[in-house]
Amino acid sequence: ADAVIEADAEVTEEDAVAEEPALEEDAVIEADAEMTEEEAVAEEPALEEDAVIEADAEMTEEDAVAEEPALEEDAVIEADAEMTEEEAVEAAEIEALDEAPVADEAVETEAPVAEEDINTEDFTIAELANNNDSFEVLSAALAAAELTEILGSEGPFTVFAPTDEAFAELPEGAVEQLLLPENKDVLVQVLTYHVVPTEMLAADLATGGVSTVEGSEIAVAVGDTITVDNANVVFADLEASNGVIHVIDRVILPAAPEGDVEPEAAE
Repeated sequence: ADAVIEADAEVTEEDAVAEEPALEEDAVIEADAEMTEEEAVAEEPALEEDAVIEADAEMTEEDAVAEEPALEEDAVIEADAEMTEEEAVEAAEIEALDEAPVADEAVETEAPVAEEDINTEDFTIAELANNNDSFEVLSAALAAAELTEILGSEGPFTVFAPTDEAFAELPEGAVEQLLLPENKDVLVQVLTYHVVPTEMLAADLATGGVSTVEGSEIAVAVGDTITVDNANVVFADLEASNGVIHVIDRVILPAAPEGDVEPEAAE
């Protein structure tokens, strides 16, 4: 029995020895597993390299996007070059027109009229005169002669209205003298000589005498142009709610009174 037990023990030792290869194999498998992990670690640079390649690809796209402004700038420069060519052609045409002989053209006097977007028929003659920069002297004279209210009434009237430039043609100091209170009667006489007590458009005017509010007649001549005494009508038919204004380039004056009149009064 002892021998058997001892033999079994030996067999067990042999079995244990026989089992050692299996243990070694497990160690190898475990080592292989570790190597596999190392290999995985070793493969990481490759993965990192792939990531770098992919990043490079993305950077390339970004670089392409970054280059787009440059491409757009090139397009703008090219467009500018084309525009420059068109401008050069236009400049050449303008220069050719400038160099071409041009027939003399008649210079027309610009009439001091209200802006086109304003309906002048919504205003009276007095209001049109008061709101036009070309009639500042006329407006002051109407106020001094107390005629503003009359020319703001129903009417109708036709006014041959001198511009400020026309009043400037009078002798030096004449306007100032007319505006003095003591010369009101003379001022009224001068101003009413410019007013006809009815509405007369340009088409209604004919060569001949036309009676004025002052009492005497003005001499109208109708041809290529319209003249009133020695003044030219530079703009006709500025219609108002109570009549019409014809703009003239000179102040017209009634004839000096006849009879025994002192020289100073006549002047």
